Parts: sequence; C-alpha cells; structure tokens
Amino acid sequence: MTDKTYTQEWEQNRPKYNKPPLLEKRPPRCPPYFEIDNSDQLLPYLEAVAKRPYNHGLHACWDLQKNEKVLLPVDNWTDPMVIEACQKVLEKFGCKYEIQEVDKGPIKEWVGADEVDYYLERTLELAPSLYADGGWRSKVLP
Repeated sequence: MTDKTYTQEWEQNRPKYNKPPLLEKRPPRCPPYFEIDNSDQLLPYLEAVAKRPYNHGLHACWDLQKNEKVLLPVDNWTDPMVIEACQKVLEKFGCKYEIQEVDKGPIKEWVGADEVDYYLERTLELAPSLYADGGWRSKVLP
C-alpha cells in the first residue's frame, strides 16, 4: 500500500465530529483562547505578574515597588500592544522605567526542537544588562 493510498483511505475512514466528543464529560483544563484587540485586555495578567513576589524560578514575577527603577528590554519581535500594556502597568505601580528597544532583524521561524537554542541565545542577550552598572536595582523584566 503506498502512502498516497493510505492517506486517502485514512481521510475517508477517520472519525468526524462537529464538536469534541467528550466535552460534556471532561471539560478542557485550560481557559478558552480569545483574540486580543487592545493593550487593556492584557492588563489583568500583567498586573498579577507585577504583584507576585520575585523569585529566581521560571514563574513570571516582577514584585514591582513604587519608585523602583526598571529596565524593560524589548525587540522588534515584541507586539506593540504588549509593550504598551507593560508601560501602563509600570506607570500604575509608580515605577521609573526605561524601555530599551533592539532590532533583532526578521522574525525567525522556530520549531519545538529550537527551544534550547532560543533560550541560550536569549540568556546571552539579557546577561549584559543584568550585570551593567546602570543603577538598576537588578530588575530587568523579561
């Protein structure tokens, strides 16, 4: 049996559903996705991150304090709505902040196998700002 024949057979015989078959018995564990139209829709999520006590793990937590100096490095891959929402949160929490923009060139197409390479590259990007003597309270938001 060739691949083409197998594929055609699968398409003809595969199960077809109008909706997920077990939706009533087992609801999804994650909230539904929704489209973001403006930066205000991101504020509840960023405010929760801004209030969360800082730790050195992978869990997003900023622990923002009034009059704190914050450096927010962004690049041309970052959606402008995200930058605008971060700016609103920093202002709401009374932080003194600087947004540092970098042009990383065209957006790369990443696949799952590139995840480690991406984070190694990102670590090298952030490392200089973490150790710079620019008066930052060691708080560089990712």
